[in-house]
Amino acid sequence: MQIFVTLAGTGFRGDLQGGAGFRRRFVFEPGETHIIDASQEHRFEWQFAEMTSLFVSPERIAGLLGQGFARVPALGDVRHVSDPLIVHYAANVARLMRTTLIDPLALEHAADAILLRLAEIGTGRYPTVTSGSDLAWRRIVEYVEAKLDGPVTLAEIAQIADLPQHALNRWFHKRAGIPPHRWVRARRIARGKQHLVASGMDLAAIALATGFAHQSHFTQAFRQAEGITPARFRALAAQR
Repeated sequence: MQIFVTLAGTGFRGDLQGGAGFRRRFVFEPGETHIIDASQEHRFEWQFAEMTSLFVSPERIAGLLGQGFARVPALGDVRHVSDPLIVHYAANVARLMRTTLIDPLALEHAADAILLRLAEIGTGRYPTVTSGSDLAWRRIVEYVEAKLDGPVTLAEIAQIADLPQHALNRWFHKRAGIPPHRWVRARRIARGKQHLVASGMDLAAIALATGFAHQSHFTQAFRQAEGITPARFRALAAQR
């Protein structure tokens, strides 16, 4: 399945080749979302368009939505919709893809938000959010703290919390006030600050120890969160 979200432009046209020679003509206007079968032959033409395009496997749809709905929504039934929330999520995907250092967790979060919103539109309802527990929250904190030097996925966090993945973001907002990917990044920055103050590790080693790809990735995230570079933070800490 392929999802197209037109963000801006003068229109985007295409042909979709179906069975028995059937051909369907479609036009994508700004603000519209279209879903097509990626296995069907299709071609596109455009004058100018800014788009977000996602390829989604049936396994991904079943894994994300299977526990939140009475049946797994057939997203292809939606076909075409104009929804400002989807456009917002798609713009986030586009922004993340343009960054030099892509945050996989944030990208996964934005893409999953598009799938969940399409499922809500297709079924006409919102899935019930499981409340979770204090024990689940402690398990998440312990798990993430133990894995800050490597990748952490939304599926892993949901499994630790014993929550369906579609409910994770809303539950996380209720517990922490921010999405899970931002919380994980904040924990990485906090661990980095500990290393900067209490160890003699160089910045490259600290970056790897806190799950960042390399030193410049760590520096960029640190400056965004703290307003200063890691080196400046370490220098100021040494003066106290």
